[in-house]
Amino acid sequence: MVDEIKIQESVQDTSKVCALARRLAPEDILMGHYVMIHQDQQQFLIGRCSPLGEPEYVTMEFIMRPDETALPGKVVEVCLPYVVVENHKGKTSILDTRSKHLARVSESFGLAALIPHKPKEKDSECTCKKEEGSSKETKAKRSLLRKIFRKK
Repeated sequence: MVDEIKIQESVQDTSKVCALARRLAPEDILMGHYVMIHQDQQQFLIGRCSPLGEPEYVTMEFIMRPDETALPGKVVEVCLPYVVVENHKGKTSILDTRSKHLARVSESFGLAALIPHKPKEKDSECTCKKEEGSSKETKAKRSLLRKIFRKK
């Protein structure tokens, strides 16, 4: 009985600490999900000379990971095989799920990754001096961004 309680406590503790990105099938992608490109699938046509005189063509398929880890995006609309994703600047891009394999990340991960990259609004007043309430301002900005992303 005591061992079962310890196991349950340890399972609950790890669920709070670690969240896993989950690769999505195209039909599982929903509006409002935060996604990242997990793999990029490309096909190349390669030709070579044949001893018989006619060139031979072979289609080679490559599955690659992204060069750089891009920021997550929020799914705005889905019309398979295409997905419209909004980036941190508010601009949208269209991804083709036949070649881009997407992974879903948690909302908290998506917000944590996007908040530092949001464009800052320019104030007309001088912001040379730091105010003491900077941590309160950061919390207020995060709650405002959460509200913005939830409305869409």
